[in-house]
Amino acid sequence: MNESEGTCEYVFDPDKPQTWGGEDGDECHIDEDILNEDGVWSCPHDQAEDAELCVFHLPLGEKPRDLDLSEELVGQVNSVTAPDTEEESGEAHKGLNEKVAQRDEAGRFPARQFIGARFSELSLSEEQLGDGPDADIYLSHIQVDGDVSLTEGTIKAHVRLQGARVDGSISVSEATFEKEAYFDGLIASGIYGKESRFERHALFREITCEGALNFTGAVFEHTTLFSGAEIGGITRFTRAKFEAGVGFGRTVFQNQAIFSKAVFETEAPPLPSRASSRARQYGYAGGMYLGRVAVSFNETICNDRITFEQARITGVAIFLAAVFRRQERSRPITFEEAVFEERVIFGRDETSALDESDRPARFESHAGFTDTVFESDSWFEGAVFEHGATFTDASFGDEAVFSDATAKYFDMDQTRVDGSLRFDNATIREALSLEHSTVREEINLNAAAVSEGVQLQEGTFADFLAEDAELSNSDFEHADLTEAALQNTVLQDSNLESTFLSRAMLFGADLRGSKLFGAVLGDVQIDDNTQFLGRPSTAIDSSPHTVSAIRSQPVCIYDPSYGDDSDAVDIDKAKSVYRALEELAGRAARPRLQSQCFVRRQDLQKREYWSDATQSADTVEERVIAGARWSRAKVARATLLYGESPWRVIAGSTSFIVFIALLYPLGEWLQPVGDRPITYARIAEQPELFLESLYFSTLTFTTLGMGDYIPLGFGQVLATANTAFGAVLIALLVFVLGRRAAR
Repeated sequence: MNESEGTCEYVFDPDKPQTWGGEDGDECHIDEDILNEDGVWSCPHDQAEDAELCVFHLPLGEKPRDLDLSEELVGQVNSVTAPDTEEESGEAHKGLNEKVAQRDEAGRFPARQFIGARFSELSLSEEQLGDGPDADIYLSHIQVDGDVSLTEGTIKAHVRLQGARVDGSISVSEATFEKEAYFDGLIASGIYGKESRFERHALFREITCEGALNFTGAVFEHTTLFSGAEIGGITRFTRAKFEAGVGFGRTVFQNQAIFSKAVFETEAPPLPSRASSRARQYGYAGGMYLGRVAVSFNETICNDRITFEQARITGVAIFLAAVFRRQERSRPITFEEAVFEERVIFGRDETSALDESDRPARFESHAGFTDTVFESDSWFEGAVFEHGATFTDASFGDEAVFSDATAKYFDMDQTRVDGSLRFDNATIREALSLEHSTVREEINLNAAAVSEGVQLQEGTFADFLAEDAELSNSDFEHADLTEAALQNTVLQDSNLESTFLSRAMLFGADLRGSKLFGAVLGDVQIDDNTQFLGRPSTAIDSSPHTVSAIRSQPVCIYDPSYGDDSDAVDIDKAKSVYRALEELAGRAARPRLQSQCFVRRQDLQKREYWSDATQSADTVEERVIAGARWSRAKVARATLLYGESPWRVIAGSTSFIVFIALLYPLGEWLQPVGDRPITYARIAEQPELFLESLYFSTLTFTTLGMGDYIPLGFGQVLATANTAFGAVLIALLVFVLGRRAAR
C-alpha cells in the first residue's frame, strides 16, 4: 500500500446514507468528534494500486484476490502504538504514510479507522488487537457479506462496530475485550458471545439481530446496554454474569429470552463520557440514569417466553412497561428460584424517582415466581397478569405491592412476606390463594375485587385490611383474621369455619351464605348493615321497617330451609351458628338479629322433635314424648313465637276473648242482672247486645268482674276458662315484654 500514488478518496458523510450503505431515514452511528470541521470523515489509508480507493473501501469485486483483508486490517491496527518518545514513534510507524502514522486532533491513530469499509468476511480470531490507553479500532458502518469472527482473541483496543451491517453472523465467543466495545446499531443475522469477557463497558444499543443472540457463560464486568435492540431468534444469557448494571430498555425479543442461572450483581459504575448521552437516552429508565441498577427491562417486549430461572440479581431490577407476550399457554414467563437482593420493580414504585407516566409490566402469558426470593421490597403496582401468576413458596423480605394489579388469578400458597402485602384496588378474575402463607405485617385488600374469592386456609396475618372489597367465595378456614378490618366487604358464600375473627371490624359487611361454624366471633364489631343470614341472591330491604323485612325469615347456609341446592345442610352446625350469632347480636345491641337467630334455633329443635316422633325414635314412649314436645313447641311458636313476639300474645288474647263472647249467646249462658239472657235472636233485633257479651268476656279475661252479669249453666264453665286463660296469657305478655325490654 505504501507504493500507491495517494490517499483513499472515500468520504463518510453522516447526512448522506449512500456513503455508508444506508437508506434515507436510517440512523447514523458515528462519534461526532471523529469528524472533521466539514462534518465528514475522510479515509486516511493509501489508495490501492491503480485505484482511487484503499483496499478496504474498494467494492468486493475489485479487491485484490490474493489479499487477506483480515490480515491486512490486523497489520494496520497493530502497526501503531502509543510510544513514549519521538524515536520510538518513528520506528513503530515505519512503512505508513504520514497521515496514517500521526495522531489526529483527538489523539487517535487514523491507521485504526476503517469506517464504511467493505469485507466479504472478517476474521480476527486468535489475535491481539491494539494497545495503549487511547487505542481505538473504528469499524463503524462497515459492510460484511459473510461472517465476522473475533473469537478467542484478546482485544486491547476500544472496538467500535456501530452501525455495521453483517449479512452473516458475528461471533465474539471466548474473546476478551479489555476496553470498551461499541456495537450500537449493529445489524447481523446472529450474534454469538459464548464465554466471552467484557472487562469494560459493552454497548449493544439498537442492534438488530435477525437470528439467535447467545451470550451463554459470558462475563460483563462493567455497564452493559442492550437498549432498543430487536432480536428475532432465541436469546440466551444462561449462566451469564453481569458484574455491573445492564439495561434492556425498549428491547424487543421476538423469540425466547433465557436468563437462567444468570447473575446480576453490584451497582452500575459511571458510564464513559462518550456513551453518556446515548446511555441516558436508551438506558435504564426512559432517559433517567439510575445508580445501583443491576438489570433494567423497562419498555421491553418479549413475544415468546422469557426465563430467569435461578438467576441472581443483587441490584435494583426494573421491568417497567415491559410486555411479555403469550405464544403458547404451556410456555410461561419464568422467574422460578431467582433471587432479587434489592428492589424489584414491575409496576409503579412509590419510593423512587421514576416518572409517573412509566407503565407497569404486562404479562400476556402465565408468570411463574415459584421459590423466588425477593429480599427487598417488590413493586407490581398496576401490573397486568392476563393468565395468572404463581408465587408458591416465594419469600418477600419486605413489602410486596400488587395494588391496582389485574390478574386472572394469584397462587401464593406457602408464601412468606416479612413486610406488608398489598392488593388494594386489585382486580382478580378468579381466585387469590394464600393458603398456609404468613404475612408479618398487614395484608391490604381494600376495594379489591376477587371474583372467586380469597383462599387463606391456615394463613397467619398480623393485620388483615379488606375494606370495600369484593371477596365472595373466599376460603378463610382456620385463618387468623384477628382485628381484621372488613368494613363494607362482600364475603358472600365464603368459608369462615374455625376462622379467628376476634375484634374484627364488620360494619356493613355482607356474609350471607357464608359458613361460620366454629368461627371465633368474640368482640366482633357489627352494625345494622352487617348481614349474616339469608341467600346472597335474595334482595334484602335495607330498612327493617317494611312488610317484607318483617315477614322475612333469613337463615344460615347450614339450615335445611336455606335451599335445596345447598350441600352444607347440618342442623347441629346451624344451631351452633345461630347460638353464636345470637350472643354476638346481644353484645352488639342488635335485637332483631338476636331474635331471628333464637327463633330459627327453636324451629330447628322443633324439627328434630318431629323427626324423632315420626321416624327416629325407637320406642313408643320416645315417640310419644317427642310428639308432646313437638306439640308444645308448635303452640309456643304459634302463640308466642317462642317468647319473641308480644303481638302474638295480644292477638291470641284478643281472639280468645272474642271466641268466648261468641259462645255465650249460643245457649242463653249469659244474663244481665234484671234482664233476659242474651241470645242470637235478641242480637238479631238488637246488635248492640253482642257488645255486652264481649264486655263480659273481657272483664272475665282480665279477672276484673263488675257483678252486673250472671253466667248461667255452661256459661259458668266458659267464664272459669276465660279467667284461667286470661291470667296465663297476661302473665305471658308481661314475660315477653320484659324479655324484649331486657334487650
